[in-house]
Amino acid sequence: MRKLAAGALAVGLFAMGAGTAVAATWHTIPKMSTSGAEFNSGKCTWWPAGTTDGAFEWKGNLKDTISGDGHIVYMQVRVEGYDWSRYNGKQKKSVPLNYRN
Repeated sequence: MRKLAAGALAVGLFAMGAGTAVAATWHTIPKMSTSGAEFNSGKCTWWPAGTTDGAFEWKGNLKDTISGDGHIVYMQVRVEGYDWSRYNGKQKKSVPLNYRN
């Protein structure tokens, strides 16, 4: 009986999670670039309150486009009502970023 109840609970939690995942709609972020850095393949979504802490989730690739300058590239993100968050990239590389703010 306990195994059956645990199995039913697991199926119920999975179904709730699957329904929630479908509810979030991903939007395209246009390619952004500046001298020495580029953010491409960007997507973002708003998670509803009570789901993933009601977060703004974004993802994409941050690329160092001038590998010989010795600078580290970074992305700054701010959601209204909250402080800025900084996410560092790597010199001479493209790194995937996926964060919730």
